[in-house]
Order: sequence, then C-alpha cells, then structure tokens
Amino acid sequence: MKVKFSSLPWRCLLPALLLCACADSEEDASNGRVRVEEVRPTRPSADATSARLFRLIRDSEIALTFQAPGEDKKTRLTFPRFSGELHATEDGVAKSAHRAVIDTRSLKATDADLTSFLQSSDGFAPDKTPTALLFVETLGEPGADGQREAAGFVGFRGIRYPVTFPASTTLEGDLLTFNGAATVTLQEEDDAGSTATLRQHVGDELIFEFSLVAKEDTSARPRPNVSPSPAGRKKEDRPASDSANKDKAIEPTKHVAERQNSEARVAALFTRLDSNRDQSISADEAGENAWKLLSGFDANNDGTLNSKELENQRIPVIPSPRPQAAAAP
Repeated sequence: MKVKFSSLPWRCLLPALLLCACADSEEDASNGRVRVEEVRPTRPSADATSARLFRLIRDSEIALTFQAPGEDKKTRLTFPRFSGELHATEDGVAKSAHRAVIDTRSLKATDADLTSFLQSSDGFAPDKTPTALLFVETLGEPGADGQREAAGFVGFRGIRYPVTFPASTTLEGDLLTFNGAATVTLQEEDDAGSTATLRQHVGDELIFEFSLVAKEDTSARPRPNVSPSPAGRKKEDRPASDSANKDKAIEPTKHVAERQNSEARVAALFTRLDSNRDQSISADEAGENAWKLLSGFDANNDGTLNSKELENQRIPVIPSPRPQAAAAP
C-alpha cells in the first residue's frame, strides 16, 4: 500500500505526540482480550450535543488492593501516573464513556521486593502490557443512597474483565468526581502468559480503587451552530431578503469554506489510507504513526474509522516517515 504523507518535519509533531494521554482499545468478543494503547485524547461523545469533557487531574488517586495467600493483611499499591476523561451533559453526569488509563510501570509499594516482582514479566508484565484501563460503558441513575451502578470492564494484562460496581459522582462547577472500586478475578492465563506466579503473590482477586477528579476542558466544548447578524448594517438598511430570512441562521462564507475544506481533507484521507476501499480505515491500513494521531476519533471503539466519525473534526496532519538511506553499492 502506498500512502502519500505530508512532508511536515518530525520535530513539528513532537509536542502533539508528547500530549498523547488517553487510551483506546480493540477487543475480541470471542475471548475477552483487549489491547490498550496510548493515543490522542478523544472528543465528547457524538450522541450528546451538549457534552462536556473533563480531564483527570493530579488530585485523583488510583490504587490496587489485594491479599496475598497466607497473609492476614491486605496490601495497597498506588499508581501516580494516569490519564483519562469523564463526561457530563449540561444538566448532569453522562451515562457512558468514562475512562481512566493506568501506567502500571508507575506503581508504588513499600516493599522493594514486591515492587521488583510486580514490574517483572511474571507480575504486571509492563513490557507487554504497560497500561491498565477502566472503561465505564453505562452509568445508572443515582439511588436513594446516591450510588449509581457502573458497568463496563477493566483491561489488565491484555484481558478484558467485565465489572459492575457501585459508584458515586458529583458535578460542581468545572470539577467532576467519580468514586468506586472494581473487583477483578484473575484468569489462569492471559496475553502475558500464565498468571500462576502472579496469583501466588497477590491472590486471585484484585480490587482497583478509583477516586477520580476531573477538570472541564472548555476548549473541547462544541460551538453553537448560530451565526450573528451581519455587522455594521442597520435593520432598515437590510434588503427585503434579509428580513424574510431573519429567523434562519446565517452561515458566513468563512464557515462554508471551513466545512468544504474539512470534507475535502476527509475524502483525501480515505483516498490515501483506505487501501481495500471498504469505506473505513483500519489501524493496519493507517500504519502505527498515523493511527496514533487518528484513533482518538474512533467514537465507537471498533478499531476502524468511518467518514461519519471524521465529519467536522480537525484532522491532524499525517506525518511522513523519514526517508531511508540508500543502500551502498
């Protein structure tokens, strides 16, 4: 497959690549496996036109609790490096698409030997699966005690573990909180191999505790589709056609050009990357570097992009690979 990329130098893209913060996943429903990758932050859900996007901040805490076989007390670890997003509508907390990505390489434990083991291939296997993921697919209405039923999955060591747990949320101004604890029962084998050695150290159950605090990202809020009246013209000076269409939104020429440019970029992107012409772009078709920049627009997390998902989006410039040096004669 030949892909025509822009000639934009790599150094111009480094700031954008360093801001990659969230996670996306590709799952196989037949075996529950899930691949978690660091990608660009996603936008608010397309089905909520008034969606508000909140980014996790450092006030959040993500911890892991377990009880090793033969031990009387539980062990609690924390993960200081994480990222993610929560969503809300204008009148309350959104009912889906909340997620937190955990950098398992950042775990903190008081026991140096335990830390060393968990950072090995028999432990959390960060060399193969450097991140874990909480994804809340549905969030119920609050009950009498204020708790909501959260349902989704935890991605850990390459396996998707379905979870359902009580959670509490609060929305105050530009801060949104999410608190809950999800329990995972380890399988005997996962993408990193056998879990037998891991279970000897941590037991069969892991409890992921989430105390998430997120601040609203106002730059991601959708703009209202309403244009102002032409400036510098008095009402009596406007032609009759203006008054006849006074109840209709006027779309400035600039907006028309922007929309046409967006449509042209989407069409050009599909021409370049959709090698099998099935009206969708997969990770394999895009290539690793391009997919890191594009997968954040995969609203339904199916591992492919269609033209609807890219509609009216600011599509990033796709970098061109560095030319390889010619072989010596």
